[in-house]
Amino acid sequence: MTEDDRTVAAGRVRDGSPTGRSTGVEIFSAPSDASRVRWTSDLIAAGTNTALLIFLIIVAGEGSTLDRSTLEFIGQLPGWLLWIAQAAYVVGVVYALALLIGVGAFARGRLELLRDMLLAAVVAIVVVVLLTRFIDERWPEFAFFDLDDTRETFPAFFITTSTAIQAAASPHLTAPMRRIGWTFVLGATIAAVAGGVTTVSDAIGGVLVGLIAAALIRYVFGTTAGIPSKRRVSDGLGDLGLEVDDLDYVADQPVAATVLTGTCGGEPVLVSVLGRDSWTTRRWTRLWRFAWYNEEGAQHGSDRRQEVEHQALSLLLAGGAGVSVPDLVGVGMSAHDDAVLVTEAFDHPLRDVAPDDVDDAMLDSLWAQLGKLHDGGLSHGSIDARHVWFDADSRPALMGFADAVIHASVDQQHQDVAAMLTLTTLFVGPDRAIAAARRARGDDDLMACLPVLQTAVLSDALRQRVKHAKLKVSDLRTRTAAALGADEPPVEQLTRVTWKSVLMVAFVGFAAYTLIGGLAEVGFDTVFDTLADARWGLILIALVLANATNWSDAVSVSAVSPKPVPVGVTTVEQFAIGFINIAVPSAAGRVATNARFFQKFGISAVTSTTTGAITGVIGFIAQAIMIVLTIMVGAGSIDLSALQGGGGVIRLLVSAIAILVAAGIVVALIPRWRDWAWGKLQGAVSQIGDAFETVRSPKTAALSLGGALGTEILYGAGFACCVLAVGGSVSLGEAIFINASVSMFAGLSPIPGGVGVQEAGMTAGLTAVGVPSDIAVSAVIVYRLVSYYLPPIWGYVCLRWLTRHDYL
Repeated sequence: MTEDDRTVAAGRVRDGSPTGRSTGVEIFSAPSDASRVRWTSDLIAAGTNTALLIFLIIVAGEGSTLDRSTLEFIGQLPGWLLWIAQAAYVVGVVYALALLIGVGAFARGRLELLRDMLLAAVVAIVVVVLLTRFIDERWPEFAFFDLDDTRETFPAFFITTSTAIQAAASPHLTAPMRRIGWTFVLGATIAAVAGGVTTVSDAIGGVLVGLIAAALIRYVFGTTAGIPSKRRVSDGLGDLGLEVDDLDYVADQPVAATVLTGTCGGEPVLVSVLGRDSWTTRRWTRLWRFAWYNEEGAQHGSDRRQEVEHQALSLLLAGGAGVSVPDLVGVGMSAHDDAVLVTEAFDHPLRDVAPDDVDDAMLDSLWAQLGKLHDGGLSHGSIDARHVWFDADSRPALMGFADAVIHASVDQQHQDVAAMLTLTTLFVGPDRAIAAARRARGDDDLMACLPVLQTAVLSDALRQRVKHAKLKVSDLRTRTAAALGADEPPVEQLTRVTWKSVLMVAFVGFAAYTLIGGLAEVGFDTVFDTLADARWGLILIALVLANATNWSDAVSVSAVSPKPVPVGVTTVEQFAIGFINIAVPSAAGRVATNARFFQKFGISAVTSTTTGAITGVIGFIAQAIMIVLTIMVGAGSIDLSALQGGGGVIRLLVSAIAILVAAGIVVALIPRWRDWAWGKLQGAVSQIGDAFETVRSPKTAALSLGGALGTEILYGAGFACCVLAVGGSVSLGEAIFINASVSMFAGLSPIPGGVGVQEAGMTAGLTAVGVPSDIAVSAVIVYRLVSYYLPPIWGYVCLRWLTRHDYL
């Protein structure tokens, strides 16, 4: 008996209609015999949740104020409210157990799912026992049968197992069933805390351990992709009034949809389905792909209906422009909330064509179709071997308009040209591909496309094909430029990190700390004693905050980019800058790296360099804004109680101005330094003008400046945590002021990372606001460790990854 014939046991009830159409509630997202896929996102989720769990252990291990306050609050609640919360906790736990029993007893053919759920629960239980023994040196307590007393078991036992069972089953359940399950489990977690059954830390730890166990099991054994069954697709087509026979999945499935072949009225058709339960159409999955690959599906939101409607509209507009495209057969939503698009099917795709069968006439026809598309004001967005088809007479046609852009810009059309040149090179080699492109586009147009000819601008499918064929897009760009008799667009050069530069930074850092300790009359033994008593939970928070600035920097950089760049990859690039800054001063290293990164997305060298510099200017403006704000909005965060000299920040500000004036006088008196400073000032003024020209859009300016301001706030918060960790006291406003002020001047110094300058300035700043010298030195050491000296470790890994994938 097949999955399509199963009834209630498989979660489907049939009516008595002649067509045998399935109705009722569906439980599982895919047939029991559906193939399984191992998702890298499961491994990433396990790692992320493990990091959060470690953070929670460190923080909670020092005694959670939140736990104590919550239990005190619960003790004041009326008894009937506690009874309701405890009842809700019991219901949630029972639901998870009922799900496990139901799958084992009633869902035939789901033994693999039952195995996954049991293993996830077992792994979760083992982790609970180990953590309880390691942290509390006792066996876990079971807060289920006796709910009157709070069970302080880290992590909470039954919350852990319930979460593990639900998380292991989630990919195999339909979206409504997933929502119901998580409502029960997460509701039980909240109810356990509200009912005094467990503490906040133990409940959160239980959820994290359950998620980790389930993610590991899902990665080891794989999960269903949630691809709709043929019967479900057939039912959906029936909802649209279409009768399609001989449905079959295509061999090469795209990432964001399920594609089937079939016949409608005797004519071959292609059916594209965005399934409600498909793993690749889930909101978080699509958000991840947008952040990492800059792929937003239809580019118009996350609604499946909008996606298929956009594809249909693009298809009709392309056909109206004379492009050979398949006829639109039907589009709409099924009763199961699946988005369906049905088009005419051609004979075969380009991927099935032998390279020897691709002649010049076929190449010219391909380029002609792309030219008509561009003349109609559209761009395709994902030219690859899956989206170029041929009819029985070998006439080409374009398909797959999910990433098409209406009213496309010149740069977007140039990306199509770069993709077509790369695709044809894979089939006929670079010489014939370049010759065909010159015939179709002309030398001037092809020359204008050269900066766009980068691996980063290709679709993910074409990028993978290029990687498999071991084609270097940089070599293709060089050969194209040579064929056109022109020089290849220059690439911004990065200064490489050498052992000499690393040792120099280490030596300067040691000298700086020795000098600072001597000036502050603080010995290293005092510093070591202070660090030994540090609160490492706060230091871990500071590490997270300091490194989170890479994301806010990525948001700022992406906002000013002339072309869309993925925020996820840009975040990795910002991590890599932490390693590059070992070799070059912070400002220069950031500008050069951003410029090279932009060039890899097809932005010209001049524009890339200017845009990279603009990010530095915006960061400088953000620092100035934060300095002013921390002074003007000082009530409660900065000591401005006495302008006569009692305020620590006022004293620091006066000192900083005095130092700045003295430095200016010295620079003005020495001709060599004066010329260097004047050149820097002229460059900064020019870059500020370019910045205002680039960020004329209020949205762009707000997003870029907002990201830069977020960076300053995160750094300041991390700095404040470091001061608190070693026993000092500083407000957030004071921490932001000190960090922004010192960073502004240290970034202009020729020393990589501002080593020495940064430490001296921050130590002076802390002592100026009343922090004892020994604590100030210790706090600065810890802060520079988490914000500068440790990040190059993972920055090196990020740099190698970016270089290997041709992003730098």
